[in-house]
Amino acid sequence: MNSIWNKNLKLFEQRFPALAPILSLKEYDFSRDDCEIKIQAAKNGQTTALVKGLPLHSKYDPLREAEYYLSKIDYFLLIHILFYVVLYLLYLNKIFFSW
Repeated sequence: MNSIWNKNLKLFEQRFPALAPILSLKEYDFSRDDCEIKIQAAKNGQTTALVKGLPLHSKYDPLREAEYYLSKIDYFLLIHILFYVVLYLLYLNKIFFSW
């Protein structure tokens, strides 16, 4: 992180020591009765999340995994799909709410 972030983080830790672990996201447990979410550091130092013990991203390099999946998205196809979904929703709206 850059030096401004580090300065602000240190100041935040001094002023709000109870909230500092949530902001730094090195390791934090958001567990409740209905949902168990845990934030922890990946092997390369970045943060990753686990839900009920299962990782949402790679435990080793979450940024590389995210970049890989983003590079595989066909945005042209996605725009066409969204266009037809919006048209279909407008059509359904006309049918069901025209009275």
